[in-house]
Amino acid sequence: MDGYDSTLSLGQRLNEDGDCAASVYLLVLDGDTSSIFQLPHAGLTVIGRAPDADLRVQHSSVSRQHAAFTRDDEGVLRVADLGSHNGT
Repeated sequence: MDGYDSTLSLGQRLNEDGDCAASVYLLVLDGDTSSIFQLPHAGLTVIGRAPDADLRVQHSSVSRQHAAFTRDDEGVLRVADLGSHNGT
């Protein structure tokens, strides 16, 4: 995964264990319906239609390996497009 498309800083709010206290959610909108997914506090989450994706989104506009969210220990979230057809 080379470059990242965007970075979202969640600030320096830490809990007693030194982990980032903020929760991050992905909101998926599809017509009149929506789904919300909580992302892990750290690490890599691959989103796509593939059976091995960490977060599966079954929609024709989503590629098998669509995007990756990486969240570091300081709460910085990076989003990378994984070569999706419709973009991220």
